[in-house]
Parts: sequence; C-alpha cells; structure tokens
Amino acid sequence: MNEQQKRQLLEYLKFVLPALEKNDSEKGYLWINNPKNNFKMQIYFNSYFEGMALIERYRHNQVYIGLATTDGAGYKVENLISRSIILIDIDEEDLEINQIYDLCKKYSIYGHMVVNSGRGWHIYLKLDKSYPIEEVTRVNKQLVQLFKADTNACTSTQIIRVPYTKNFKVDAYASIVKANNQVKPYTLKKLDDHKPIEFKNNNTELQFDKIEDLYCFNQLIKNGASKGLRNKALIFISSTCKYAGLTEPKALQYAYKFNDNCKEQQTKTEVIKVVRSIYSNTSIVKPCTTELGQRLCSTQCKCNIITVDDVLNKVDETIDKDIQIGFTKQLFDKNIKVTRFVKKVEKVERGTMLNKLNGSEILVLSELKTFRNNIHTIESLVDRTKLSKPTVTKALDTLESLGIVTYTKQSINRSAKPTNIYSFNEDSTKRYKEIVYIGRGLFICRINKLITDSDMKVYLALKYLKDTRQATTQLDIERVSGVRRDKINKSLANLEHRDIIRVDKIKTNIGHCNDYTLKL
Repeated sequence: MNEQQKRQLLEYLKFVLPALEKNDSEKGYLWINNPKNNFKMQIYFNSYFEGMALIERYRHNQVYIGLATTDGAGYKVENLISRSIILIDIDEEDLEINQIYDLCKKYSIYGHMVVNSGRGWHIYLKLDKSYPIEEVTRVNKQLVQLFKADTNACTSTQIIRVPYTKNFKVDAYASIVKANNQVKPYTLKKLDDHKPIEFKNNNTELQFDKIEDLYCFNQLIKNGASKGLRNKALIFISSTCKYAGLTEPKALQYAYKFNDNCKEQQTKTEVIKVVRSIYSNTSIVKPCTTELGQRLCSTQCKCNIITVDDVLNKVDETIDKDIQIGFTKQLFDKNIKVTRFVKKVEKVERGTMLNKLNGSEILVLSELKTFRNNIHTIESLVDRTKLSKPTVTKALDTLESLGIVTYTKQSINRSAKPTNIYSFNEDSTKRYKEIVYIGRGLFICRINKLITDSDMKVYLALKYLKDTRQATTQLDIERVSGVRRDKINKSLANLEHRDIIRVDKIKTNIGHCNDYTLKL
C-alpha cells in the first residue's frame, strides 16, 4: 500500500471502530481466509496500528472486519460490545459510482463512506454514538430493504471486506471511493423507519409529513430575519403554508412566530396584510423555486422540493463540500462583492464572516466548539480563554445574535439565581459553514500569543480557499479574510515562522507563485 492508502485505512479503522482504544475491554475482530490454499484465521487487535499491521500483512488474502467491537473471546452476539455503523451492501458490480450516489439521493440517505468491494458497493452510515447491537441491526435491516440490497449482510455479527484487501471472486482489491468523516453523523432515531422523498404530480412536488421538515421554512421561523428581508420572508412563509395546504389562520400563527423572532419587528397589521395578500391570490408557489428559498436551501434539508431529474440524474461530485465546507451562498450574497472596477483599477471589498468575528469571538467559539460536552459559563470561559469578563460577555452576545451560540438558564450548586449555560449551536454550521475550520489548534496558538487575530483569519481564509480549490493569491486572501493586503505578508511570515504553514515557490505559466501547506 502507498502512503495515501495507509492514511485512508487508518481513518477507516477509526471510523468503523471509534471505541477501540477508549478502554482495554473492547477489541477489533478480523477474519482472514484464502480460498486458493484453504488458509483461515480469526484474530483480535487492541489498537488501530495493530489492526493496520495485520491488514498490511494479510491484505493479499480476503480480510474481513467485524463492525462491532468484541470482548476477544469470540465474535458471537454474546461477545459483542459496541457498534456505531450502519452498512448497506449492494452486491451489483455493474453499477457505477454515480448510480450509487443516485440511489442515496433517491432514498434521501447520505453515505459517510463508500467502498468499492471489487464486485459491488458498501455504503457506510455513521451513527452519533454506540447503540445496543440489536437496535442497530433492526434499523440496518430496514435500510437494506429500502435499498433492495443484500439482506444477508445486515446481521448482528456482520463482518465486511476491508478496503485495499483482495477479492478472489473478481481478482481485484477493494478500495475507498469516498470518505466524509467530518459530516454530522445520524442518530439511530432519525434512521429508524426512515421515509424517503416521494414525488407526485409531474414528478416535481414533494410530499412531506409536516411543514417543519422544510429546512428553509424552519430556519426562518426560528431565527427571524433582518429588516431588509422581513417582507420577503413573510411572503415566503405564507406561500409555503399555502403550498402545504395549511389554513390562513395557521399561516398567520407561523408568521407571528417569525415576527417575534425578528430583532426589529413589524406591526401585526403589516403581518396580517402580507399573509392575506398571499392567500387571496390564486397562484401556488413551490417554496424552493423562490429566490429566498434557494438562498436558504441546504443539502441537509429533510424535504427539499426538487425535481426527479435533480435527484436521480445529477451526479454531484462536490456533495461533500455542499455539507461540510465552504461559505454559504447566502453569506456571500449578503456580505461580499468580489471585485469592483473603478477607472480600470481593481478594488477589493472586504466583509465576510471572518471580518464579522473578532479575535476574542473566535477564541470563545473555539472553546465552545471543541469542548461541546463541557458546561460553559461566563466564568469558566474567562478562565479558559484568559480574556476579561466584559470581553467574554460581549463575544457571547455577538455569537448568540448570529445564532452560533445558544444558552439555557440552570441552577448550579443549588444557587438561587440561575446561571447562563452556553453551548455551540450545531445548526449554525448549516448557515456559516466556514465555522468548521475553527478548531483547537488555532486556539492554542492564539492563547499562547504565538499568532495574532489577523494571523488566525489569514489561516482560516487559506483553509477555505484550498478546500474549495480556489486561487490563493493575496487578493483572494484579502477578499475572504478581511485582512488588509499590507498585513497579509506579515501574517504569512509569522505563520510560517511558527511552523503552522509551509510556503513553497512554484513556477506556473504566468510566473512564480506561492503554494501553501497547512499543518493544523
């Protein structure tokens, strides 16, 4: 195996068996056989690197891995300990990868990993935690039946072919086609009795159980809108309710709820006027065909209203980036104009999310995002970030206003006065997807004063530009980061000095330019 395959295999083992190294009682299981010489062996391993070594040693045989950890005394149901993977085995070698994507879209399922087994496809779904084996198996069988896949490959003691090992049936090696471990995993409840998208009437409409399943509608109701978007949002909400067959009074209730969540509210008379105008009109508008609906639309939406052609025929090779990386279209449309020409001189207009957040806000966000399970109060954040209490309070207010942070009031240590407990809002990554890049590494560098706020923003801008395969010129860095050009060189020099990035000069057809390797 080459180095890339080794890295992928290590990620695969961590993906399939996340609990392996968390305690001494759980072990991984491998079944190895070679039909040509009748070699058979079952073996257990205690660590990822031990498993890697065994797979490398026996990869020219048929190597299968257990999807659950075991106690090491066997691989029967009574020996299994934990499992957090759903597997769909499609045993049809004639299918192409685009047809596998089509099936996932058809059945409204996002596959976190797809493996070419040599004579078929293995679709892996990641669960958010370990569940009882019998419950995982029950839901696994439902999804296998939905996909019309191999019903023999969804048992409690299921083993599956390991990538980069040999399949003697076709004399080929299995391989990983797609792996997106950063995408939010499923809860078992969400997959239980999963209902796919169903089309009706000219293959363009969507049947949904409740209107809250529409991501765009739900986000507007929960978060409100700014002053310039209120009327458009009310028209969208009213049109969506009408399309869903709700009564005008019910639509008015949703409109009132939306208005309550707006920072600057309209009068009830204005709200009623908009709703009434939509319901008095005879036309019916599909929500996701409107400009606002398209801007708010998300690939994570449970019930997008789209055509059959959009779902079944379009091979979306950037499906990963649609979910886990990049700035949302809404953010760009709202906050940035890429270039403006004034007397043939190119002028950059800065103003992305990186420019909205200052260094203190990024530090607080990093702490909340990295340690999601901790209890975060203003006092604990002051202690962790080494910022002053007024600075932390102001940062939390800003993040809360953007919907990135939420809080609840709880009594701690029997205190009579409830305390605000802050947490990172996972849903905010659907609106501000660049938040994915803010992590612990930058936090540590900044808290130890190794880098400045501008350095952080330049690094995050580089990460975004590289992951979205855009140019990384200083003009682009300035556009995305909001850092002025005269400060970018200083930030790049410091990041390189701190060994956070590596800068290489490469020759292109338009001259020499910088190539950046990011190390965090």
